[in-house]
Amino acid sequence: MPYLGAEEAIDEVLTLLARLENDRQETELALQREKDKVVRLNNKIDAHCTRRMQELPAVVQKGRVFKLTYLQQCEIDLLCQKILKKMKMFVSEM
Repeated sequence: MPYLGAEEAIDEVLTLLARLENDRQETELALQREKDKVVRLNNKIDAHCTRRMQELPAVVQKGRVFKLTYLQQCEIDLLCQKILKKMKMFVSEM
């Protein structure tokens, strides 16, 4: 680096300080954007959790209703098979 006089040294220092200040401001803005992103993502997560907590009971209830309906249908099928078997036995005895 060539020898700098006092004026040139002061100008160089001021230039470096201006660059540092610019970098600091850019970094501060980037940090704020990241903080804003964290807030947005947390809000999305909260909204998703809230929606799931509201939807889950309905889904569980729907599953229970489906299971009960299926079990009732199975009982009806078994009953029909028993009746059919008895009818066949009755007819064969005639």
